[in-house]
Amino acid sequence: MEDNDPTGYKSHAASDAKIAANIKVVEMPPRSPDLNPLDYSVWVEIKRKMRSQEAKWPDSKKETRKTFVARLRRTAMSLPSDYINKVIGNLEARVKLLKAADGRHFVEGGHSAANV
Repeated sequence: MEDNDPTGYKSHAASDAKIAANIKVVEMPPRSPDLNPLDYSVWVEIKRKMRSQEAKWPDSKKETRKTFVARLRRTAMSLPSDYINKVIGNLEARVKLLKAADGRHFVEGGHSAANV
């Protein structure tokens, strides 16, 4: 699957390499929904966990950049491997939804966003 970036995927070298490797490309229109698991799920979960931690703090608590980065790393590294595997495993289904929607936004996660 490609995002129509002419400087990378559509270069002559990339095109020749795909032909040589017998790779069939599924082209998606620009601005199609993200298919990067970090964007559509992992960062959302990390943010949810970080905000949950902060909700328990007194209003007077301050955090330095260094302690924030350390907490961010601990939070990210604490995500269960089962969760990460499930997110990555869900990618195939997301690609099928995107393809069925002709590259437009698709309904997901119980939200009723209209296809645009």
